[in-house]
Amino acid sequence: MIINQSVGFTFIHIPKSAGTSVTQFLSRLNGPLDLEIGGTVFGEEIQRAYAQRYKLRKHSTLADAQSTIAMARPPQDMFLFTFVRHPYARLSSIFSFLRKWEAYNPDLLRTMKSFSNFEEFVASGIFMHRPGPDNMFRPQCDWLKVNGALAENVKCFHIEDGVTAIESIREELVKRGADAKLLPETFPHANRSESQPMEKLGLSEEIIGRVNDFYAEDFEAFGYE
Repeated sequence: MIINQSVGFTFIHIPKSAGTSVTQFLSRLNGPLDLEIGGTVFGEEIQRAYAQRYKLRKHSTLADAQSTIAMARPPQDMFLFTFVRHPYARLSSIFSFLRKWEAYNPDLLRTMKSFSNFEEFVASGIFMHRPGPDNMFRPQCDWLKVNGALAENVKCFHIEDGVTAIESIREELVKRGADAKLLPETFPHANRSESQPMEKLGLSEEIIGRVNDFYAEDFEAFGYE
């Protein structure tokens, strides 16, 4: 996540929704008074210290970071935003990522590799009964709630909008005084995990129903079908 008081923006990093790429895109705007936790070499180096002292992490929710954000800028002067992703593509990406992440938990890695395909993983219900590493199985809406309700002051960009979303962010930050020369001309693609659109996954109606039910709030809040 990034809490930048120099320009006046906060980026909420939802797992497996392009957050590492966005953090790297924005990183050069951050000065010594700004927080960049995770997502870059520097951000990863300081993440443990901030987690231990301030309970702030790479994937902190808006509720977790609310008091820190308020100290950086008044709410009306802070551009809060995030990236969201179609729940099927995101869950497919999580599945691919956890089958390769050897550094986290050997037991989870063995479990993930025991599934021969994505449909077996969904059928197991594992994503419904545990939060996953860094809570990544949770619905995306959970990162954007305060006191149990979705915050109305967070701008949600869709990862599927690609360059259009990035240019909208660039325009807003420059309007707020950011030096346009510090933003890369091209958007980095970091920490990518293979994912597939729903129509190529070959899922049964029962499996589709499980995903739809568990992520129903994401479908509704972000306009996905």
